[in-house]
Amino acid sequence: MHKQMKLAFLAAIIILILASCVYVLLPSDSTYYEKVTNHTYEFISLIVVVTVLVTFRSLDFKTRDGKRWFFLLLGLSLWFLADITRTAFIYLGIDPSPSLADIFYILGYLSVFVAVMIKYLNIKYRALSKDYMNGFFVTFCIIAVAGYYVLFPLAMSGHALLDKLVMITDPLLDSLVILFAVIIISASKFDEKSLPWLGVCLGLALWAIADTMTAYYSLRGIESMAVRLMDLFFIAGLLAMGLGAFYRLLVVKSETCALPKRK
Repeated sequence: MHKQMKLAFLAAIIILILASCVYVLLPSDSTYYEKVTNHTYEFISLIVVVTVLVTFRSLDFKTRDGKRWFFLLLGLSLWFLADITRTAFIYLGIDPSPSLADIFYILGYLSVFVAVMIKYLNIKYRALSKDYMNGFFVTFCIIAVAGYYVLFPLAMSGHALLDKLVMITDPLLDSLVILFAVIIISASKFDEKSLPWLGVCLGLALWAIADTMTAYYSLRGIESMAVRLMDLFFIAGLLAMGLGAFYRLLVVKSETCALPKRK
């Protein structure tokens, strides 16, 4: 199992490096830049969705473990659907924000939040005061940064009300998810059952950072290399979640092999 996990981790590093090359080396002023980078992101997202799907299929949906992987799968699938919808709008020459894609993003967040909450309910019996303090501290930092650099300037800006609602939703949903994700990380033991969700929660934390920075750049109309590199945070987050799912799959397989065979 450890050899397979090392190979998966190496594959994730290679994928992240190749994606970085696409984002950094491809001329940003070319007409096909946005389409190529979007397809790169979507391809990686699809790999992760399939990995989570295979993991979910190895579990019993009736269990809490099966349910939380189902809702994570649903959330990632909705995010993937949002991404390809946004790319389709680009091909059609339609302004992709706000649009149907944003609805898929929000529904995806809600599904992921349900998955995180199911995991939280599983570990809350051993969560201590320090674990809750860690969660509230990280969430407060995210809200403070997002509030100062994104939410307050957005409220004072001349953007349309619908644009404001869409831009404000991601940081708020991120904060809600990260609160419980950090509590889970802080209260979890580094064992075979906790490590998969440590990967998932790490991925969600990277998404929270990327969402906040993307909203900041979008609000100020900044277009630079830093903006392009935000997608790499999203990709790294996806890969972390994919690694977590793959590790859970390996644990299931090892448990199945360890069961005594019926005569």
